[in-house]
Amino acid sequence: MNRANRKVLLEDILNSNWDDDNGEPPIDAFDTYGSRETLPEVESWETFCDAVKDDPETQPDFGEYFEEQLAVAEKIIPAGTILYRARPGWSGLDGQGRRVAFQGADIGPPPPAKAGPGRANRPGKVVLYSAESEGTAVAEVRPARGYWVSTCQLRTRNELRLLDLVEGIPPLHPFTDETLAWSVEFSDLLQSFSEALSTPLARSDDISDYLPSQKLSEYAERLHYDGVRYPSAMADDGVNVVLFDPSTVDILDSRLVEVTFVKVGYHPR
Repeated sequence: MNRANRKVLLEDILNSNWDDDNGEPPIDAFDTYGSRETLPEVESWETFCDAVKDDPETQPDFGEYFEEQLAVAEKIIPAGTILYRARPGWSGLDGQGRRVAFQGADIGPPPPAKAGPGRANRPGKVVLYSAESEGTAVAEVRPARGYWVSTCQLRTRNELRLLDLVEGIPPLHPFTDETLAWSVEFSDLLQSFSEALSTPLARSDDISDYLPSQKLSEYAERLHYDGVRYPSAMADDGVNVVLFDPSTVDILDSRLVEVTFVKVGYHPR
């Protein structure tokens, strides 16, 4: 198409729903223009992190519009859904000298007195970290080759409402999204939250680095989400689920697995 025809096509698209009575001239494809709509502000991840680290009591304040839009990143999992959990090692030996996997409460969440800080919980706050596959659960405990790991299935007792950071929000469309700039910032914030939850814990971590993701997890819980679904950094295409209330699942039978292969990736610093 030549320049003139491209102009006609673009103006037909832009002016397809034009209101002749709005007092403004139709859009000219060759004019520069910008949106004058006032959009609800979304706090950037960096700004939020800085504020929380300066004052640990800072609470997310994204407004009602933000809360409403979180519904597009919601996933409902039905009662009876199977999740997986892993714990390094085993509980002891049986009468025949065979290793016995951790069972029941021993492979469940720690008691409050032993609940250390995590990406989705402050010290003393008990949550349940799990995965959607056994392989992902094993990878998340970062075992070495030859290690033994206890695994178990978890069965949800009822329908659960999760904040889904894996599929996130639907793809943005520049021609149809009326709040495109806000939607981009909203998507970036959820992506940053997802990356913060996925990053493996390290002994050298500054505990204050956990505060932003802990705060957003608490924020999701206050909005009556049962947990957060987020990507695994330890297993390709793996998915993790942290549940705010461990009593929403039943712990089923456990078994022992031996790690026979570990894949290592690295990059220079």
